[in-house]
Amino acid sequence: MGLLILGLWSSVAGLFTGTIVFAVGQALAFPAFMSMAVRAAPASERGAVVGTFTAFFDLAFGIGALSLGAITAAAGIGGMFISAAGAAAAGLVVLLVAGKRRPDLVRSMPEIAASDAG
Repeated sequence: MGLLILGLWSSVAGLFTGTIVFAVGQALAFPAFMSMAVRAAPASERGAVVGTFTAFFDLAFGIGALSLGAITAAAGIGGMFISAAGAAAAGLVVLLVAGKRRPDLVRSMPEIAASDAG
């Protein structure tokens, strides 16, 4: 949603609103995806999973930045944000499909809090 706001709402208020929404989502994404990756791995392989996940997360940021730079040159800033929102939506679809195939990897926030507390 933050990317769509940044792409469609061209004012200072839109910039701040879109940035806040995007930042909150980004702050929650890394730990949530890391939790899913670690939960899926056997205990003996969790260190390797953390390293691999972090490396590919960083690689995706690098490739994403280069790709979005090319999109910006072709479609402008608004087009870049809308393209990024489309990529995020595609990622959400993949996550939802994965959640249906492996429901043990996707838990609700109360379940996560309860397991962390105990």
